[in-house]
Amino acid sequence: MRRLSENMVKVSVIMSAYNCERYLRETIDSILNQTFNNFELIIVNDGSTDSTREILESYADSRMHIVNQKNMGISKAKNRAAALSSGEYVAVIDADDIWLPEKLGKQVNFLDEHSDIGLAGTATSVIDKKGRFMGTLRVVETNEQIQDALLKDNCFSHSSIMLRKSIFEKVGYYNEEFDYSLDYDLLLRVSERCRVWNIPEVLTIWRFNEEGVSVNKHSKQMKYASLARVLAKNRRNARDENLVANKERIIGHADRGICKYLSFMQGLLDLWNKSLLLSKAYYGSGCAYLKKGDIDLARQFYFTSLRCNFLYIKSYICLFLSILPFRLIRILYSFKNINAFLIYF
Repeated sequence: MRRLSENMVKVSVIMSAYNCERYLRETIDSILNQTFNNFELIIVNDGSTDSTREILESYADSRMHIVNQKNMGISKAKNRAAALSSGEYVAVIDADDIWLPEKLGKQVNFLDEHSDIGLAGTATSVIDKKGRFMGTLRVVETNEQIQDALLKDNCFSHSSIMLRKSIFEKVGYYNEEFDYSLDYDLLLRVSERCRVWNIPEVLTIWRFNEEGVSVNKHSKQMKYASLARVLAKNRRNARDENLVANKERIIGHADRGICKYLSFMQGLLDLWNKSLLLSKAYYGSGCAYLKKGDIDLARQFYFTSLRCNFLYIKSYICLFLSILPFRLIRILYSFKNINAFLIYF
C-alpha cells in the first residue's frame, strides 16, 4: 500500500475514527499542538454516520491525512493507517483521548536514546466525560517489571504508546481476528520481540467514557483479553497458537449464545457489570477528592457513582463521611483499614 508522505517523517500518528464527533476536535487539537512537529497524522474514518467526516475535513493542516472508507471495524481501520505510515516511529491515539503538549517530543527523545527499547508508553491521567480529573493510572515502568506483569494484565494505556515502525511491521500490526483488546494482544506480541518501557511522567489523558468500548463492551473485552493471554502463553512455550480453536472456545459460544433465554440473561449480567464498573470508578475519584479536602467535588462523584449503581454501599458511607469535619476525615484516613476501604485507584 502506498504511503501518504513523500518524505520520511520521524513519527507517524495513527488514529481510527468511528462516530466520535463529541471529543474528536479536542483530540486532534492536542496532537497538532505538540511541541514536536516532525510528524504526520493519519486518520482513517471507518464509515462514520455522524459529523466525524465533516469535523476531519474542516482542518487544513498539511500534516493531516484523512482516509474515508466503509465501516470495516477498528482493527482493519488501524491497520490501514499503519500501512500508510512512513515514520521511523508510530504513535497511537484513540479518538477521545488527549496528549499533553510535550508527549511526542519526550517519547522520541527517549527512544532515540534507548535503541534497545522498541516500545514506550507513558503514565496516564483519567478524566470523565465532563473533563473532571478522576485519578492517575499506576504505571509499571521497567521492562523486567512489565514482562512479569503483562501476562496478567495490560500495563499500558493504548493512547500513550509509541513504537518503532520496524517492530510494528515484524509483528504484523494489529490482529484482525480481535474485535476487542486488540491493543493488549499487540503489546504481548511486541514484548516478545523487544524490550518495552513506560515513561513514569503523565503525558497522556484517557477519557473514561461511559459509552466507550472499555466500559460498554467490558465483558467482551475481558474475553478477548483472555484469548490474547492464551495465545501468548502458547507462543512463549513454543506451541502453536491454535488461534481458530481457542477463539471458538473462548469467544465463539459467548458471541453466538446458546439460546435466547441465556442471551437475555447475559445481557442483564453485562448491564449489571457495566453499572458496577462505573460506580466503582466514580467512587474512587470521590475518595481521592475527599482525601484532598475538596468536599463538593467528592460529593459530585459519589452521587454520580450512585446514579450508575444505587446499590453501591461504599458511596453512601462516604457521602455520610463527607458531612463530618475535614479534620475528622483526615484522622479516619490515618487508620490503615479505613484507608484501604476508601481508596480505589
